[in-house]
Amino acid sequence: MRFRLDCPVRRPPDANETARGIVPFDAIQPYWFDTGPQWVFEQFVAFKQKDEDGTETKDDVQQLVARAEARSSPDGAPSFVLLVKREGAGNLRHCLMEIWSMTMTLDVLRLAQRQNGEPFYNSPADMDNTYVVVLDNHGAGPTQDLWRVFSRNPVVTLDDMVRHTERVPAPLRVSDAAVTQTNIVVPLPGGSNPLWHNDWIVRDCGPRDAPLLRLFVQRVFDHFDVALLLGPKVPVGNGNIVVTFIDRRGTRQLLDNEHLLDALRQRYPDITVQSFDFATLSLPDQLRLVQDTDVLVGVHGAGLTHAMFMRAGAGAVVEIQPEGLGYKGFRNLAAMTGQKYFGAQAAMVTAKELETAKTQSKEPDSPGENQRHRLRRGEPAKPWQLAHVRIEEDRFLALMDVAIRSVYNEGLRDEFVV
Repeated sequence: MRFRLDCPVRRPPDANETARGIVPFDAIQPYWFDTGPQWVFEQFVAFKQKDEDGTETKDDVQQLVARAEARSSPDGAPSFVLLVKREGAGNLRHCLMEIWSMTMTLDVLRLAQRQNGEPFYNSPADMDNTYVVVLDNHGAGPTQDLWRVFSRNPVVTLDDMVRHTERVPAPLRVSDAAVTQTNIVVPLPGGSNPLWHNDWIVRDCGPRDAPLLRLFVQRVFDHFDVALLLGPKVPVGNGNIVVTFIDRRGTRQLLDNEHLLDALRQRYPDITVQSFDFATLSLPDQLRLVQDTDVLVGVHGAGLTHAMFMRAGAGAVVEIQPEGLGYKGFRNLAAMTGQKYFGAQAAMVTAKELETAKTQSKEPDSPGENQRHRLRRGEPAKPWQLAHVRIEEDRFLALMDVAIRSVYNEGLRDEFVV
């Protein structure tokens, strides 16, 4: 099924437009995991084609085009169909980058003006006339509802439109009617998000340099009606420091983590040390959890994206990386949210140790979603992506010492740091 646009492909840019960086329509680049405007247009959108005499071409492709009956609203406002092709549904970081890219896409349309001076998109007025259509078959995932930050209508899939009409709002039901008063919006892909760029080098961006990040975070909290708390928690003695460990159940587990956390509790009996498998929590509950967290700890992975949802400038992020990785993305994210960052590298287990860890883990070890996607495409996973890690108890405690003491050192608690 394709969405039909009753207009030809836009003309090539002229010399002045090319000098300003505008590329021809057919030169738009694809992005990883089969995403981005080029992929969406090639697979899901058909343009009106004309012969040399100006008449519309009648070819086999056009005959296969399904037309959606997109009615205008009672006040005559046009409808907007947001075509979403996701990288996956389970990796929090990737999903959030895609949703963030959509917010930037619509923000640009709100700022850009038509010839009559009106913006291309009005928010929140156009939210009633906006429909999110998911083009892939990755399933819902924990962030599915967050796509409704752009629309007051249910999120539908292409499969819903073809096979399950009863799930689809009337303006999107497939019929023989021509598409009228409808705008198709193809968002910037998640891979183009500025937070992805230069994440293998240390960037000099601080909280003052991250207004787009702050705006996106606020929108996420507003959507789920979760209070966004700012600044350090008001201390009650020294016992209200909360350390939250992200308990990975697939790849990159921290071996013997229960023993390490028990050792940390013994060293700091007055603070709360807790461990959660974030995959078992709803996204709103994850937000509430990290808002109450002073020190967020985890092995390198998508869960550390939650650094953006911690109280700004009021905590610490601890990342344990597989040896030799050298990734800087979460370090940069912590800097942009005003969190202190502490990192260490840990030894990757040998093949024999990995097999032992599989038999001892609480749940079967399995590749993460992005690793499964690479395997389907014949791309080998890198060793650090599939390995577990091990860190010595004394090194783990030394790492946590500096993180916890940095929270004490905010000056709000009556505690010596040495």
